[in-house]
Amino acid sequence: MAQTFIEDEDFESIDLLRNGEYENCRFKHCNLSSSNLSEISFSQCYFADCNLTTARITNTAFREVTFKDCKMMGLRFDCCSPFLF
Repeated sequence: MAQTFIEDEDFESIDLLRNGEYENCRFKHCNLSSSNLSEISFSQCYFADCNLTTARITNTAFREVTFKDCKMMGLRFDCCSPFLF
């Protein structure tokens, strides 16, 4: 099964993401608290006013990602993909 690749998209006020790779995407006012973000790759993405509290991020890749005014309590960054973190 081919992995989903999403590029240059804007996401606003969503509460669910599909597995895949997100490149140069912007997330605003998204409630991803307690979501399973495992195995997702974010490259050059921007998160603004998002809630990521206690989201599962096992093997999640954050490459050149910016977080602005986001709630990020309880995230286990030690479980992320270490490549280019």
